[in-house]
Amino acid sequence: MEEVNKKFNLVSKNGTDYNKIEITTTIVEQFNDIVQSCINLPEDEIFSNIFRQYATTTFVNIENIAWKLLYQWHINNYQCQEYESIYLKNVALLNIKIVFANVQVDDVKRSLLLDKQYINTLMLILKEINNSQILHDNSCLTILCLWLDVLSYFEHESSHNTVCDHSFIALNEIITGCVLSQWYKIYLEEMKENISKKINKELRLKPAQLLYIGSCSFSLGVHLCITKELLIEKQVLDRLLNNCRQFVMNYAKVITKWSKDILHCITGNL
Repeated sequence: MEEVNKKFNLVSKNGTDYNKIEITTTIVEQFNDIVQSCINLPEDEIFSNIFRQYATTTFVNIENIAWKLLYQWHINNYQCQEYESIYLKNVALLNIKIVFANVQVDDVKRSLLLDKQYINTLMLILKEINNSQILHDNSCLTILCLWLDVLSYFEHESSHNTVCDHSFIALNEIITGCVLSQWYKIYLEEMKENISKKINKELRLKPAQLLYIGSCSFSLGVHLCITKELLIEKQVLDRLLNNCRQFVMNYAKVITKWSKDILHCITGNL
């Protein structure tokens, strides 16, 4: 913990607002080292102490850098350098740890995880993905899945923070559109067919399959459990219930071949 504190102190003392400067490779790598150190902390209580101490300083900068990289990915034709994708993935994993951290600072968690600018960027990306197939094989979609999962965990754990948040509600409307889209039915059918075609081979998922069948399903399922929106629930059940049931039953026959991604898709459909 002492080593982690030193890293936090080093960046917190310089007073730099990383939301207002160009994000360089050096900055990303410096903060990624801090993020990785937090992820690797062995005890929840140790991480919680770190979070309490730096929640409104260094953790804000960690998130600001991630949001800027996510937006740059969006405006730069969805091209992402390896160090950027590593950082975005690690911050998503850190955010999952923040969601479950045993600290009574819900307002701080909400400001970090439900930033309006960040939510709006996610909405723009999801709209483009659902409107065109161009991005469906982009490997960075797996990182986007993690960020959506973070919001799903946060809604489940702190629904009082999300139920009245207008940006979050708008995001879930787009996610609902993804689940009710033709792409969803196509990818669900593809995954069902892969069972018979690759019965003796490893089952690999496309990035878009993981996004639609995994993260979008999971997000909408959590949201509907919280909000009890019966009309949307009926739309989803009428359109997808039989296909989803058959999908789960087919994959239940090959449990030994499940990867963590397939398990995520199964969980989303349940």
